[in-house]
Amino acid sequence: MSGKRKTRKEKENRKVIAMERIEILFAQAAQFGVWSENNSRDLYHANRCVDLARAIAMKERVRVPSSYSRLFCRDCYCYFIPSVTVQVRISGGYVVYRCLECGAVRRYPVARMIQKSTEMV
Repeated sequence: MSGKRKTRKEKENRKVIAMERIEILFAQAAQFGVWSENNSRDLYHANRCVDLARAIAMKERVRVPSSYSRLFCRDCYCYFIPSVTVQVRISGGYVVYRCLECGAVRRYPVARMIQKSTEMV
């Protein structure tokens, strides 16, 4: 097996292309999650886009950006559509995502604004 080794530049190019494809797939998943003209959502294809994006990320060894990782369940990989596939609540300083497909719960801290106290003279 005399295969040609990939150069560093080729590997970087593959990672850039992978990130672009992940962005495109999540944009398509969002389109599939929106109501269409026949009053239906295409959840199968939205979930398939998430599966393909994850497969690309694993193959090219890149991380799915955190802005996209909150858009799907980490247990069943279902695309999140509020009140259809996910329940979102704010409780105790956390945003709580509950998947309605598998029941998994994720908690993310709420970003709070810290105001500097000014001293009164």
